[in-house]
Amino acid sequence: MPMRMICADQTLLDAPGKLEPGRSYRLGRSSRCEFVVEELSVSRVHAEVMVDGDAMCVKDLDSRNGTFVDGKRVNDATLRPGQTVSFGAALFHVVGNLQWPSDNDMSAISTHIMRGNGRPQLGPEPVRPLTDAQHRVLELLLIGFSDKQVAKKLHISIHTVRNHIKRIHRRFGVVSRAELLAAFISESRLP
Repeated sequence: MPMRMICADQTLLDAPGKLEPGRSYRLGRSSRCEFVVEELSVSRVHAEVMVDGDAMCVKDLDSRNGTFVDGKRVNDATLRPGQTVSFGAALFHVVGNLQWPSDNDMSAISTHIMRGNGRPQLGPEPVRPLTDAQHRVLELLLIGFSDKQVAKKLHISIHTVRNHIKRIHRRFGVVSRAELLAAFISESRLP
């Protein structure tokens, strides 16, 4: 399944525009890494992202502050769409099977930066990752499903969908679906 890694804050300074199968990419603060992240909680060479066919894997490289997939610390993991990956405090989302404008010149797996209001905050506490249910709702919203279609697809009530949407909006610091989509699409491709 085609996947993309989206940086959900403004910590990503540089990244490859396309991730090629059979390659691995280092992530860290060092300018020698392919993913250069400006975040003090990220080690100089923090983790490695590997692409094997349509699969994307992540491996922690003995970083001080760890690599987390959906809030759980991992040494290595295969990533699925809808998951949140944190390298220290740098936050990325794995999104799958999206149709981006001018997608014909994009590889099946690529990386994007999501620019917005900076790192979303929930009061004085650190950012909490989305729940699995919220990830599923977000994935369908980004594809373009309506609230009603999301409810039908996930076999949940429209009321539950709207509650998830409220929490997703709060998590990303937006107040409408248009702002949420704009955050993911407006500056989603690297030059």
